[in-house]
Amino acid sequence: RKINSVDARTCDLIIATASDDSSIKIWDLVVGSQGVEQVVRVTLLTTIRTHVGAVNSVKFDPDMDRVRFVSGSSDKTAMLWEMSNNGRDFNRVKTLSGHGGAVNSVTYATIGITFRSGSQTFNSLIATGSADGTAKIWSGDDGSFLKTLNGHPGAVISVSFSPDPSSVILVTGCVDAKLR
Repeated sequence: RKINSVDARTCDLIIATASDDSSIKIWDLVVGSQGVEQVVRVTLLTTIRTHVGAVNSVKFDPDMDRVRFVSGSSDKTAMLWEMSNNGRDFNRVKTLSGHGGAVNSVTYATIGITFRSGSQTFNSLIATGSADGTAKIWSGDDGSFLKTLNGHPGAVISVSFSPDPSSVILVTGCVDAKLR
């Protein structure tokens, strides 16, 4: 099936893929050498089939102290996942519901900052972009909903946080070819 998104967690060489067949696959990447040749072996660790539509996007949490990722799907949801203690399976932490259209893109904010919203404090943020023309912000810690960003005339195709940890800026790309 068509792979819609790939993300790698480089510190422990785990790869996640999102596919049209509603699956998320987690792969182990082993890099070695045979003489002077570098050899790369990719082994399937697990397949997750929880979404009921195509999985459009996956993104690992950049926090090196935990292995988490978020997935976005045509079923109008995003899901937050965390690796179980056995190091092979992923458990769903929370389903992020509220979009009125397919979730096209997901991302995590850069770690290293504590975010505050009212009286709540967060160590990471998740953003989702949807075919409903909105982007939503969620806590990367527990998946709680924080804010909806409106104003797009059509589907939000891509979301990305700025890499500068001193200023959290979310950039969205829309079908009207404009960044917001």
